[in-house]
Amino acid sequence: MNRPYSPTTVMTSELPQFISNVIDINGFHYAADQGLTYVKNKLNKHSVNAGEIMLEFYNCVSVELEMQTNLFCITVLVLINKKNSLNEINDEIYDNLMNYTVTKYNTFLETV
Repeated sequence: MNRPYSPTTVMTSELPQFISNVIDINGFHYAADQGLTYVKNKLNKHSVNAGEIMLEFYNCVSVELEMQTNLFCITVLVLINKKNSLNEINDEIYDNLMNYTVTKYNTFLETV
């Protein structure tokens, strides 16, 4: 996951049901775009890899709903786009990372 990976688009037509219950597809795309821009600007890079994107969300301690949501959406997008690669490593990696990501976001939502 260290190869440069900046999604060429934040569009996806496939959102897991539990995600689409939290945020609509248009809001998801907008937030993912904002999250990607934030990570690239923070790291001062033109492209970022999947690990960098995910770590920004996993290590985020911001209490701002918008920031958490933006990073959550871009992290979900990265996971969806990397699902097959992750599952080639181990059948449970994608599900474990997605569950961790959603749990972290839901835990944050309970505090706001």
